[in-house]
Amino acid sequence: MEIRVRSVCPEKNLLLGRLLGEIGGNVVLSLEEGSLEVPCTLIRDDEAGVFLVSLYVYAKISGAKTLVVGVDPGASFTGVVAILDGYIVYRGVFHSLERLADAVVAAVDIVDSVTVYVGGSKVAAGLIEKLRSRGIDVHVVPEDVPGRSLEYLGWKKENKHVRDALKIALAGMYMELKARGRGGR
Repeated sequence: MEIRVRSVCPEKNLLLGRLLGEIGGNVVLSLEEGSLEVPCTLIRDDEAGVFLVSLYVYAKISGAKTLVVGVDPGASFTGVVAILDGYIVYRGVFHSLERLADAVVAAVDIVDSVTVYVGGSKVAAGLIEKLRSRGIDVHVVPEDVPGRSLEYLGWKKENKHVRDALKIALAGMYMELKARGRGGR
């Protein structure tokens, strides 16, 4: 199934086309009426643009309401994974924790629930503080999460920070289930 997407702002069509190319899959730029329209504020020329457009498109076509964001914070590179109702809709690297915080805050307008699992490091303190001050549910997860390699999922060539962000998200979700009495073992 091809997903046709267009910008509300014609001057951003070229940028939207590039962002859709980074998302991949069957999402294509369309100038036709009746296509899914992406708000101008989400079409940004940075890593937040890919994150927000991907989230918006998949949330609108699926009706998904719950977003989990895994974050492996680093001074230069921050791995990020966005999981929308159980499906990975974004995986990438942010070069600015401030930009990531702004993107997560913007995601609140797209979905009903946002939970962020952040690897515990000193670098993450400002990100955690900013997100919590905006009412976003943030949990710190130890970065030395034990567990299997993600290579069996086909993530062998994925960026190390992105792999770690997925591990952090999965560990955080598991810890939440376990705390509610639904965890395994």
